[in-house]
Amino acid sequence: MSRARAVVAVLVLVLVAGVVAWGAEDGVDAGSFVRDGVGSRAFGFAGAFVAIADDASAAIWNPAGLVQSEGAVLGAMYTDRFGLDIAFQFLGAALDTGGFAVGVSVTSSSIDEIPFYGDEGEGFFSETQTLALASVGYDIGGLLDLDLEVPLEVYVGANGKVFTHTILEGRAQGFGLDLSALLKLKLSWGDLHFGYTSHDVGGTSIRWTGTDHNPVNNVPWIHTIGASATLLEGDLLVAADVDVALGREHLNRLHLGGEHRPLRQLAGRGGVILSADGLRFAYGGSLQVGRLVLDYAYVPHQALGESHILSLSYAFPAWWEKDEEKD
Repeated sequence: MSRARAVVAVLVLVLVAGVVAWGAEDGVDAGSFVRDGVGSRAFGFAGAFVAIADDASAAIWNPAGLVQSEGAVLGAMYTDRFGLDIAFQFLGAALDTGGFAVGVSVTSSSIDEIPFYGDEGEGFFSETQTLALASVGYDIGGLLDLDLEVPLEVYVGANGKVFTHTILEGRAQGFGLDLSALLKLKLSWGDLHFGYTSHDVGGTSIRWTGTDHNPVNNVPWIHTIGASATLLEGDLLVAADVDVALGREHLNRLHLGGEHRPLRQLAGRGGVILSADGLRFAYGGSLQVGRLVLDYAYVPHQALGESHILSLSYAFPAWWEKDEEKD
């Protein structure tokens, strides 16, 4: 089998994973703290980000998008989720060396001073959940040698992930895998992208120790398929995603979002999520000064409250390319 055909076969297997269902294991859904994703820009799109994935939060949404870094990028996010003293934060870094990218990131959610009452008295405890990612992205477009009338870029990516959860004396840990792809078409009227991510392939088991029964919880296997289009000479970006959790229909969602950029330094965005819980809206914007970008998102929840989400990122150019030019 030729190298190009082998790469195509791998890509097909990744995509086929989106329509093949493995039997769901017993246990309670876990990992919900990060199911809405991270990053103020993505939140402003109401989560319609799998076919965009072009900032520091790309690994969470679609690790194939890390190849779009074109250098190095650092990013951080913080919010008091729903105004309920839930500290939700993200820190990540990515490096693209010209078609091959790597990234590392940590997302955490913590609640302090939760009161408890029992036979042994009263007190307080804390709960902390984390997700650590080691990510890779690769541009396989050159290997495919496709003879098309329009330019096409094809990226693939993967995450190795570690979930941890602590509460009282209990400790839990689980290891998972994400697979993804990103296709980018340049057309006469603008850019058209298609994205796919298979989150927690096969389901991720999180095993507890230090508890009465040491249960096993499960992070559901969710497939996200999406598309985005750049219009009006790049001033307008629209996107749509669908989350499919086979066997767990209550987790299925439709995300729609858009962004208008009247100036290079300013952008406004908004979106909507349609799920079994009804409609949820999100709004946001960004301010860019040089390579520094400040993003904000406002995400109200009818039952839980409001979240004001701030993100900060900085992009470093590919300085090694300049060194090569000098040589």
